[in-house]
Amino acid sequence: MTTTETAAKVGVSGHQVWELIQRGLFPHAKQMGRTWVIPTADVEKFMLLCEEARKKTQRRARPYYPRHQTVTEKS
Repeated sequence: MTTTETAAKVGVSGHQVWELIQRGLFPHAKQMGRTWVIPTADVEKFMLLCEEARKKTQRRARPYYPRHQTVTEKS
Protein backbone atom coordinates (compact mmCIF):
# COMPACT_ATOMS: atom_id res chain seq x y z
CA MET A 1 0.00 0.00 0.00
CA THR A 2 1.18 3.54 -0.65
CA THR A 3 1.11 6.27 1.97
CA THR A 4 -2.04 7.71 0.38
CA GLU A 5 -3.86 4.36 0.51
CA THR A 6 -2.69 3.79 4.08
CA ALA A 7 -3.82 7.26 5.11
CA ALA A 8 -7.28 6.63 3.70
CA LYS A 9 -7.57 3.28 5.46
CA VAL A 10 -6.26 4.49 8.83
CA GLY A 11 -8.01 7.86 8.71
CA VAL A 12 -5.02 10.19 8.94
CA SER A 13 -3.13 12.40 6.48
CA GLY A 14 -0.35 11.22 4.20
CA HIS A 15 2.14 13.29 6.17
CA GLN A 16 1.09 11.59 9.41
CA VAL A 17 1.67 8.20 7.76
CA TRP A 18 5.16 9.35 6.82
CA GLU A 19 5.76 10.39 10.45
CA LEU A 20 4.55 6.97 11.63
CA ILE A 21 7.02 5.33 9.23
CA GLN A 22 9.82 7.50 10.64
CA ARG A 23 8.86 6.47 14.19
CA GLY A 24 9.08 2.80 13.21
CA LEU A 25 5.40 1.91 13.55
CA PHE A 26 5.44 0.34 10.08
CA PRO A 27 8.64 -1.72 10.42
CA HIS A 28 8.50 -3.36 6.98
CA ALA A 29 7.83 -0.18 4.98
CA LYS A 30 10.19 0.31 2.07
CA GLN A 31 10.92 3.36 -0.01
CA MET A 32 10.84 2.84 -3.76
CA GLY A 33 12.00 6.06 -5.37
CA ARG A 34 9.87 8.79 -3.84
CA THR A 35 7.05 6.43 -2.85
CA TRP A 36 6.76 4.48 0.37
CA VAL A 37 5.25 1.00 0.15
CA ILE A 38 3.72 -0.35 3.35
CA PRO A 39 2.72 -4.01 3.69
CA THR A 40 -0.97 -4.60 4.39
CA ALA A 41 -0.03 -6.73 7.41
CA ASP A 42 1.73 -3.75 9.01
CA VAL A 43 -1.31 -1.55 8.44
CA GLU A 44 -3.68 -4.15 9.93
CA LYS A 45 -1.42 -4.60 12.97
CA PHE A 46 -1.26 -0.82 13.47
CA MET A 47 -5.04 -0.55 13.30
CA LEU A 48 -5.41 -3.29 15.93
CA LEU A 49 -2.95 -1.50 18.21
CA CYS A 50 -4.91 1.73 17.81
CA GLU A 51 -8.18 -0.02 18.61
CA GLU A 52 -6.71 -1.60 21.75
CA ALA A 53 -5.35 1.76 22.89
CA ARG A 54 -8.78 3.37 22.31
CA LYS A 55 -10.46 0.70 24.40
CA LYS A 56 -8.00 1.19 27.26
CA THR A 57 -8.37 4.96 27.32
CA GLN A 58 -12.10 5.05 26.73
CA ARG A 59 -13.80 6.66 29.66
CA ARG A 60 -16.62 4.68 31.09
CA ALA A 61 -19.81 6.58 31.60
CA ARG A 62 -20.87 6.74 35.21
CA PRO A 63 -24.31 5.40 35.92
CA TYR A 64 -26.85 7.99 36.89
CA TYR A 65 -27.92 7.85 40.51
CA PRO A 66 -30.55 10.45 41.38
CA ARG A 67 -30.06 12.24 44.66
CA HIS A 68 -32.18 10.95 47.46
CA GLN A 69 -34.67 13.61 48.41
CA THR A 70 -36.32 13.49 51.77
CA VAL A 71 -39.96 14.34 51.84
CA THR A 72 -41.15 16.08 54.98
CA GLU A 73 -44.80 15.96 55.89
CA LYS A 74 -46.43 18.99 57.42
CA SER A 75 -48.76 18.32 60.33
